[in-house]
This record gives sequence, structure tokens and C-alpha cells, in this order.
Amino acid sequence: MFSPRRALALAALWLAVPLAHPELALARRGAMTVHVPPFDVPALHNREICTFVPLRVHEPMDISEIVIVNQGGSEGFTSHHLIVYAYQANLQALVPSAGKVVDDAACLKLGSGDPRALQIVATSQSVSSRQRMPPGTALRIEPQSGAGRRPVIGLVLNSHWINGTDAVKRARATVKIVLANPHAVKRQLKPIFEAVASGLIDVPPGKTARESWDWGPGIFDFGGFFGGTTN
Repeated sequence: MFSPRRALALAALWLAVPLAHPELALARRGAMTVHVPPFDVPALHNREICTFVPLRVHEPMDISEIVIVNQGGSEGFTSHHLIVYAYQANLQALVPSAGKVVDDAACLKLGSGDPRALQIVATSQSVSSRQRMPPGTALRIEPQSGAGRRPVIGLVLNSHWINGTDAVKRARATVKIVLANPHAVKRQLKPIFEAVASGLIDVPPGKTARESWDWGPGIFDFGGFFGGTTN
């Protein structure tokens, strides 16, 4: 069931999915393209799924840019959101669900069920988006143990689509991850869970605008209880 609090807009956010040998692609191009598995959404229903994606990347990965394309949308059929999490705990319990589509409204059926293990990496609420880190910064993803002899990066992908038509529709997504130049990174970014930012963004159609927000001393943050943490 649709919940307004799931309508997220997140700061410093970026994304990924599986490749047979992504570390080779990273070495050759400094980027990789990954995919959310296709899944069907019944007529006149919404469907939210999660899947575990282990990447054979054994070192910390610094990201400078993400390009997300939600595919399959049409009149009456649209993506509500796509969120990518880095699983920041032992990955062993997630291995059986690798690459599988799991119906799950908050990705709490995977792994330990502890939302604190889900660190937000990327998100999109549009058909396509290009998200670039500020110059000199990068978002780092750390590998975790439990999915093999060596630590690997474990991603949990959360995709939610709404189908208002009379026919079954198929959803999928493509994400390009661009790695940062290690010599150019001066500061690591920190993911922020922010559940009200989208209500404060005012950008006219076809225009470019900048909006900002700060929490300031003494202002409570109620976002960290769901879908990730702010600490």
C-alpha cells in the first residue's frame, strides 16, 4: 500500500547492480553499467521489490557520478522510486537471495532485518537522472564479508512501481556508476536520509534551479528511523 513517507528525496545519493566481472570493467573504463532485474507489476496494482546484488569488487569504491534510467514506464504506469542501499553488515544471510526478486516494502526481509544495515547509496524518482558529486568529493562504498572468501560490495536494490492500467506491465532499470579519480578526491560524502526534501523543491518545467535546506542546531531529525540511518 502506498505510503507518503516513502516518497523520498535524498542528498548525496547514487546506485548499482550486477555484472559478471565488474572489477574488470572498472579497471578498463573507470565505470560500469548495471541493471535492476525486470519484474512484472499486475494490472491496477503497485509492486515493490528488493534484490541482493553482490559485486566482485574487493576494495572500497569511490563514486563520482551516477546515471539512472527507469525503463518500462508509460501512461498509467510509473516508477514511484528506486533506491540502492549498501548493506553494511555481514552478507552471509543475503547470499541465497542474490539476483532474485523479493516482494518487500522496505527491504527488511533480506539479511538481518535491521534497517541500520542499509546505508543509502542512490535514489531516483524520475524516468532518468544524472547525479554528479561536487568536485573533489566522492561517495565511498565499503566491501563486507560473508559472501565469499574475500569481502565484496553488497548492494540491496529497492524498486517500487505503480500500475494504473488494465494490463500487466514490466519494469526494469539501468544504472551507470562512474568512479572518481583517486587523486582528485579530497573529501568523502556522507549519505543523508531526508523524507521531506521533495516537498520543498520548486523547479519550473524545463528550467534549472537550486534549492537548499539545513537542519541547524536544536532541530530534530526524524528521518533516520526508516530506510537507513543518518549517523
